[in-house]
Amino acid sequence: MIKTRVAIIYGGRSGEHEVSLRSAKSIIDAMDTEKYKVLHYLISKEGKWSPRALVPEPNGNAGIDVVFPVLHGTFGEDGTLQGLLELADLPYVGAGVLASAASMDKEVMKRLAKERGLPVVDYQVFSSRNLSDIDGICSKFEFPVFVKPANLGSSVGISKARNCVELKAAVRVLRTWQRRSHRGRTVRDSTLQGFLRLRRQVFARESGDCDPGEPIASANRGAAGLGRKMLSGSAMRRNGARGFSARKREQPSVH
Repeated sequence: MIKTRVAIIYGGRSGEHEVSLRSAKSIIDAMDTEKYKVLHYLISKEGKWSPRALVPEPNGNAGIDVVFPVLHGTFGEDGTLQGLLELADLPYVGAGVLASAASMDKEVMKRLAKERGLPVVDYQVFSSRNLSDIDGICSKFEFPVFVKPANLGSSVGISKARNCVELKAAVRVLRTWQRRSHRGRTVRDSTLQGFLRLRRQVFARESGDCDPGEPIASANRGAAGLGRKMLSGSAMRRNGARGFSARKREQPSVH
């Protein structure tokens, strides 16, 4: 049997590098070695490719039948890698350039959702140009609120603010993540949204029924961040159901 040659791209420059390594291992372990030949493409935190970078031109990457991107966050889920694969004329798993870029930017995604009539939580967008109006933002929302970068991963740089003092501290945290993830490049906006609907995770039972889990956000620990939600695996609470399988799937919501 001729095996399909699958290039797994993982690692990456984002703050979710370690999450990507774990995801890649899970995918590779689950692949049928009788059908697929795995080709490893590791990108370091500095952006170095190993064993080599893909060539952005058709027929420039001999030996690859399909690409499976397993990069999380910036430079992986935001349309940049997808653009490279389009230039290289390589088939790949996942959303295309436009869908990836739009979905990664929280403000753009909210606008698109609202235009299509989907419910969206209240939010306020601000940038470094209007940070002096934090007090005005404080008066607009009922606390607590969540502060997130507009276009980083869903758990990266997020803070829960219970008052205006904590909100100002959250903005300082936000700036640190932006500098770390973009090497000094200014992120256009940051999203401030009210403490409303939290995303739920759906766990499939052995019977095929589903029960939602919910992120643990205690008064002392706040929202489940990257370390707890992605790495520790302890941030989701199962709602009393038994007989769960290992399969999970996301219930989409705009947040």
